[in-house]
Amino acid sequence: RTTLMESISLSPMLTTTSVYSYYNEWDGELRIEWFKQAHTDYTVRIGGEAEDMFGNTLGEETVIHFTTGDYAAFVQLDLEHYTQFSPFTVTNASLLYRNMDELEVALLRLPLTDFVTRFNGENAWDIWNSYEVPDRAANLVWTRTYTTTDVRNETYQRIFTLDDGEGNPLAPGLYLVEAKLPPPAAPPSDGQVAPTKARAVVLISNTNIVVKKALSQLSLAWLTTIDDAQPLVDQEVDFYAAG
Repeated sequence: RTTLMESISLSPMLTTTSVYSYYNEWDGELRIEWFKQAHTDYTVRIGGEAEDMFGNTLGEETVIHFTTGDYAAFVQLDLEHYTQFSPFTVTNASLLYRNMDELEVALLRLPLTDFVTRFNGENAWDIWNSYEVPDRAANLVWTRTYTTTDVRNETYQRIFTLDDGEGNPLAPGLYLVEAKLPPPAAPPSDGQVAPTKARAVVLISNTNIVVKKALSQLSLAWLTTIDDAQPLVDQEVDFYAAG
C-alpha cells in the first residue's frame, strides 16, 4: 500500500470539495485535479516520508510551485439544440461568454431539406459541427458584432434579439443561430477538427403537433395553435422517414 496521498499537501487551502485523485498502481502515476483559480500561485508539497507499495520512501520533501494564468476563453449559446418560438413577438436569446474581445452572432434561414436529411440523418453529429448553410449570402438574415466587458476571468451573459433585421418578429420557418467560438487552447486529442461555431436550430411557428403512431393502422396527428390551443383542420402534414 502506498502512503503517497497522505503525504501530499496543497496551498493555498482548497475551498472546493470537487477534488479528484487517482493512483495507478500499474505505472505508479498519481493524478490530482481540482478547479484552479485564475492568476493564483499554488504549491504542492510531497513529504519525504511518502512510501510506495514496496516500502521505498522519497527521503526528502519535494516542493512544486506553479502559477495559473487566465481561464480559457469560451462562448456558449444559451439555447437548446432545437427550440420553437411563437411568431407573434420578437424573441430574445442569449449567450454566455468569458475572456472574449467581441462576440459575433449570425442568424440564417435553414433549408428544410438540410434539416431533414442532414441534421437527422446518418453522421448527423459530425455534420452538425462542420455544417455551413448553402448560399450563405441569400440565406443570411443578419450578422451582428457585440461588445464585451473588459473584466477578465468572469462569465457574463449577452442578450440578443431574434428579429428580421429591422426589429420585426421573424416570419414562420426554420432558422440557424450561429455564434463564433474562440480557437481551442490545444487541438483535440482525438485528431478531430474543433468546431468553429456554436449552433442552434430555431423553429418559428404557431403550430403544435401531437402524433399517435400506429404500427399496423393509420397514424393520427392533432394540430393546434400555440397561442389559443384551437384545432387546425384541413392542414397538409408532411412526414419524413429516418432523415
